[in-house]
Order: sequence, then structure tokens, then C-alpha cells
Amino acid sequence: ASAVGFGYMGLMAAEGGIDELRNRLAGFDLLPGYDPQDPHRQSEAFWWAGGRIQFNPKGVRLRVTGVWSQESLLRRNLLAAQAGYVWHLAGGPTFRSIEARVRGERYRLQTGAVASNSRAFRNPDPSQALSWDFEVLTMALATRLYGTLLRLRAEHSIIAEHNGSPRLGRSNKPIRNNETTIGVGLRF
Repeated sequence: ASAVGFGYMGLMAAEGGIDELRNRLAGFDLLPGYDPQDPHRQSEAFWWAGGRIQFNPKGVRLRVTGVWSQESLLRRNLLAAQAGYVWHLAGGPTFRSIEARVRGERYRLQTGAVASNSRAFRNPDPSQALSWDFEVLTMALATRLYGTLLRLRAEHSIIAEHNGSPRLGRSNKPIRNNETTIGVGLRF
């Protein structure tokens, strides 16, 4: 079993930092703390912090992770839980283990429901994906193909986007962006 805490604190630069959020997010001016009298005077805060708890009895792999962050006026959180099992195989150097995993992730903007009478911070346009909430379910298989040198991993993630605005009567407009990843790793 293990528990880990982590974090980072800093300040965002105006150029390439806060101005990118302000200019690229269509509803940035709807966020709490936005100053319409001086649009260039926003919070410079940039921090993230979180923790992970992991428990690995015998072949079982359990992990829970939580992360909270702020980038200027944008606040987010992530909660992820993963469960898996590793089968250790006897015999020669090939196929030393097989691992099956399932992971659920929930990404939320703490300011995602912000809206005026005619506009919402959350926007279904893919260029505004930073304003969306996500839920991701990932199923994975991994194996050590040759000793500790060669590994193979295959994952499939089902991604659900929340980009609508219930307050304005706009429903979600999901996009087809589920992902399959196959990776071969050589470690020496």
C-alpha cells in the first residue's frame, strides 16, 4: 500500500498564459472573478494539488487519484479510480505476465455551469473543449512479452463529453472521439 501527495504553485504569465485563456475561451468573461472594467487584470494564480492511494495485495492492483487545480479563473478537478489484476505466468522468458485493468475518470470544471441569460461558459464547439466536463472509461490489457525488456499494452477509452448548458436548454453534443491505444515498450 502507498499514499502520495503532490502539488505545484506558480504564477501564469500574461502573454501566452492568461491572455490565451481570455482570448480562446469564448465564455471566459462569465467566470467568477472576471473584471469587465479591466479585462487584463485577472488572477495570475496557477496551482495544482492532489493525492494518490494505491493498494496492491497479491495480484490485485487498486488505485484512487484526486487532483484539483486553478489556472487564472479556471478551476478543475479530477477523480480517477482504477482496478486491475496481474497474472504471473510460469515458464520461459516470453509472456511473463498478463494484466487486465479498468479505469474510470471524471473531469469537472468547477465553473462549468456558469451562464448569463443568453450565453454559457460551456460551449459545444470542439475549439472550446477546455470548457467541457468529461467522463472516461478505459479497459486495458498489458503483457510482458520478453522478460522485463519488451512490453505490450492495448487500451480502449470510451469518452463522454458534457458540453451542453441545461440552464439555457442546450443539450450535450457528443463527438466521436473514443480512443484506442496500442503501445510497445522496450525497457533496458
